[in-house]
Amino acid sequence: MKDYYKILDVRRQATEAEIKLAYRNTAKKYHPDLTHNADDVLHLQELNEAYTVLSNPVKRAAYDAELIKAEPRSSAVRHPRPSQTKDTASPHVAEKMKAAMNQYYEEGYVAGYTAAKAEATTSASSLDAKAATLAQENEALRREIKTQITARQEMEQKLLAQEQALKTETEYADELAMRLEWVKDATTTTETAEIPNPLVVSAQKLEQLITQLSQDIDRQKVDTRTIAESIATIAQQERRKQIGEELKELQGEVEKRKKELADIKAIEDKKRAVADLDNYFASMEQRAANWSKKIVADKQLAKSTLYDALDILIWATGQEIDEAYANLMAQYADQQKNPSCAEFLQKARAAYAVLSVPAKRKEYNKSIVYTD
Repeated sequence: MKDYYKILDVRRQATEAEIKLAYRNTAKKYHPDLTHNADDVLHLQELNEAYTVLSNPVKRAAYDAELIKAEPRSSAVRHPRPSQTKDTASPHVAEKMKAAMNQYYEEGYVAGYTAAKAEATTSASSLDAKAATLAQENEALRREIKTQITARQEMEQKLLAQEQALKTETEYADELAMRLEWVKDATTTTETAEIPNPLVVSAQKLEQLITQLSQDIDRQKVDTRTIAESIATIAQQERRKQIGEELKELQGEVEKRKKELADIKAIEDKKRAVADLDNYFASMEQRAANWSKKIVADKQLAKSTLYDALDILIWATGQEIDEAYANLMAQYADQQKNPSCAEFLQKARAAYAVLSVPAKRKEYNKSIVYTD
């Protein structure tokens, strides 16, 4: 049984992000533009197979269960990576290998990109739902505060109405007192002092009534003041208690909003990181494509020159020239008796005799109109 963790070179407890990163880093090494080895096609296929299983939570759980069952009988080992050797037996086979590697690389990259995009979309939807919930809670809190303000205003209006009524009754009592004084002045004379005067009697009754009314008004003032003070005291206590509770709730809301804002910022940072990663891979893919085009153009430029005989580019270094010549000699060491192979090796030797000497190479470059 294949050990997908060893193929991707990750721990069995690796997170989804670590698996994605390991896959991308490893897949780059076997990009079709960087290698033409037939065995690398199989290795890239194993990478895609391992990533497809380990990036899916359901498939990964099933795989882990099977891996645990298989461990007592035999330990899963990673298939050894074959040594990189060029297979130049058939251009058609090399082209098919390159097409297959392109397909495996594209499938793996698309799978990783799709998973990252789905995760970012899910996070954005959750963020929108939280924002809507917060807006509803803020609206409910605003309505509750408005209701409390309205109730307080109604209580103040009632107290003001009671105070106005008391003032009106006081003014009426003062007016009765003034009338009583006028009646006393009008009815008290020396001639009629001994005769009971109905107006005097009425004035006396009126005076008693005014006195009683004044006492009632004073008593009502005291009661009203006491009630108002009691109401004010109770209202202040209730308001203090209410304000304390509101402050406590508001502090809780503030902490809650801070945490939610921190979560939102973390999600936004994650979105930006995903976007930056996508941009980075897009730029790297573009650079790889441009580099492939450049290599094709460089090879075309080296056609019909001594550089083509060694299968190198015109601006190859001295070390690259030596390595290319040594590889050709080793590759065709057993085929030197073949006439066509012998002719090819002769051209390679002649090219190496010129290009391996800096002075001769410089003169040759001038002859093909190429300068540093």
